[in-house]
Amino acid sequence: MAPLHVTADNGRNGKGPDDVRALLPWYVNGTLGGDERKAVEAWLARHPGAQAEVEALRHLHRAVRAQPLQRPPDRVWAQLRARLQAATSPWPRWLTWAWTGLVTFILAFFLWALFQPGIVLRWQAHTSRPAQAHVWRVAEDGRLIPLAALPLPPGQQSATFVDPFVRPGTTYVYRVELVDRAGRVVWWWTVVQRADTQIVGFYVAIGFVSLAFGWMTVTAYVHVWNLSRRRSRPVQRHAPWVHNL
Repeated sequence: MAPLHVTADNGRNGKGPDDVRALLPWYVNGTLGGDERKAVEAWLARHPGAQAEVEALRHLHRAVRAQPLQRPPDRVWAQLRARLQAATSPWPRWLTWAWTGLVTFILAFFLWALFQPGIVLRWQAHTSRPAQAHVWRVAEDGRLIPLAALPLPPGQQSATFVDPFVRPGTTYVYRVELVDRAGRVVWWWTVVQRADTQIVGFYVAIGFVSLAFGWMTVTAYVHVWNLSRRRSRPVQRHAPWVHNL
């Protein structure tokens, strides 16, 4: 508890008798620090009339301590804990879930880019003129479904493309076309690939790891943030009778 610095000078340094009188409940309860206790005792020595107020507070203290302790029902404790948590946790719950979703998405995308699950197409063209690579998927009715248009630096003849939107165990036909700056096809390649049946498990693993890591990261951050807010919050004095009973 942060000490409340007072002086018993009857207002000469900006502190009046009301500042010291406010400490009387803690003086009676025996929870004042050394400087504050000395200030109250010095003030009482100069104000004998205040002893009646001290005796009244001591009588109230004894009456409170004489009351039998009763344990509230569990539902009361649960409601109290919920109210305390809401009062001491200014971080909204919806914001926690929002940040968890964002961190999970970023991590999942990173893991997907790192491991590249799906059908991987790699090619090496024997021409030095391509400016762009067009990747198509051939539908069952023969239509070409455009998947990507990859720009190629001058002189680059090889490239890689990953198609993540595939069904496990399904066979797909792809067509790769290299075009020059005038839009003419200078090289093309058709390939048949079958999607791995274990790709579903891989996606599930990526999702689980990303969600678990995202939740733990955001929860730890919120906990540290709440602790820092509590430590920086000024301590206020309240009636001491509920303490040290």
